[in-house]
Amino acid sequence: MPDTFASPLDLELAFYEAFERRDLRAMIALWAEDERAFCVHPAGHRMLGLPAIQAGWEALFEHMPDLHIHVQDRRVIQGQGVTIHHVTEMVHVIGDTAQQHWVNATNIYVLTEHGWRILAHHASPLLADDDLAPVLH
Repeated sequence: MPDTFASPLDLELAFYEAFERRDLRAMIALWAEDERAFCVHPAGHRMLGLPAIQAGWEALFEHMPDLHIHVQDRRVIQGQGVTIHHVTEMVHVIGDTAQQHWVNATNIYVLTEHGWRILAHHASPLLADDDLAPVLH
């Protein structure tokens, strides 16, 4: 049985740890077994459902460089049985040419019979201030 997380923050910390370790088993154990679950990686497509999410993380982990993610800012919206964290991540790529990237991510957590689980993760690159322009959606 997967770990039980008492809070969304505990779950989020486990998410980033599994991400950095490229631990597919640990990563998938964090997700809600819910057909509404989805994941979007930066510059990626939407993966719906746990099988697609697992395949997406597996592909990412195969090609991902060593990195360290530090959450710089966390905004929290809490409701009954659901919590949303909007975070700004500083991603340090470790290697011969160290790089730093900024990412906006929204993580949605739901309270299940097994404790808190991830329902959604949506990440996108953060544009530099001079690249920001009005965008219509």
